Amino acid sequence: MTDTANLALPCIEGSQAQKHVTHNEALRILDTLVQLAVLDRDLTAPPGSPSEGQRWIVKTGATGAWASHVNAIAAWQDGAWQFSAPRIGWLAYVIDESALLSWNGSAWVAVIKPCREVLTANRTYYVRTDGSDSNNGLANSSGGAFLTIQKAINVVATLDLNGYDVTIQVESGNYTGSVTVAGPWVGRGTVTLRGNTLSPSSVLLSTAGVAISVSNYGNLSIAGLKIATSSGAGINALTGGVITVSGAMDFGAIAGGQMLATTDGKIVANGIDYTISGSASYHLQALTHGSIVTGGSGRTVTLTGAPAFSGAFALADRLSYAQASGITYSGAATGVRYSAVRNGVIFTAGGGASYLPGSASGLVATGGDYS
Repeated sequence: MTDTANLALPCIEGSQAQKHVTHNEALRILDTLVQLAVLDRDLTAPPGSPSEGQRWIVKTGATGAWASHVNAIAAWQDGAWQFSAPRIGWLAYVIDESALLSWNGSAWVAVIKPCREVLTANRTYYVRTDGSDSNNGLANSSGGAFLTIQKAINVVATLDLNGYDVTIQVESGNYTGSVTVAGPWVGRGTVTLRGNTLSPSSVLLSTAGVAISVSNYGNLSIAGLKIATSSGAGINALTGGVITVSGAMDFGAIAGGQMLATTDGKIVANGIDYTISGSASYHLQALTHGSIVTGGSGRTVTLTGAPAFSGAFALADRLSYAQASGITYSGAATGVRYSAVRNGVIFTAGGGASYLPGSASGLVATGGDYS
């Protein structure tokens, strides 16, 4: 008697007697394997009182009647165990785990990864210089906190915020890894990267490239950090990304723009005080439909050490917008005050030509506007 190639169903021979026996055996195998759903895959011993047709995946270390049938489908049929060895591509739904598995030739593996965690309350993750990215980030200790900010960002990206807020609390120290948010979060809620708003310089993010980048309609709130770079911008919102500066910051020495918004990116630093302690190409750099909004009634921006801006303190270029209104600038800077070119707009609410920090006159050209 021969069997079929894929499910090993017994075939009826031409001159075979009692053909119904073979036919019924084939039906039992089909009943076991078609639309396969097993109760469990964690048992090493057969259950004591199985019901007709119930199925399991046999676990490594199986004993008794299941011995030597590891990974097979064990089905209770007609008062006895029937075993079917899996073949590559077979699918099995595990009822107690709500998981769909596939046999890859050596193991049953998840076809669909478990659903993302749905938040039911606000959450805080911690980052410390003595932490570890193998921790879960939920405790403010060396054994609980993450080591890198990016690890915390990556974990938040696996969540469904479900209307709740997440704070990534960064403790004092120096951090050298760039931070990237490459798309929107799942579920409505705010994600805040927070250091020390009373002493931002105690939490230093010093990177070789762009320090914080948010793109592709992602969003991130930041506060209480000092930022420095040896190349690239300080904070960069691009391709629809939004960065909200929600608390005191310290912009240190930065190779590019301290705040850079480009290609429909947006930076909002409205209603807060912050510090500029280092030189840069630009403080506000809005390019190609980018927008930056800073200021608010009674706000103060403190400049220390007379930072130099090699391009201009504020730049709006190629249909972009930079706003700096209602601000008192404390301290001095060197360099061109502003550059509004190629239909870029810089709005100071009538601050005047010498309103922005700098030591050289501003520039308006090719459809630009400064007011």
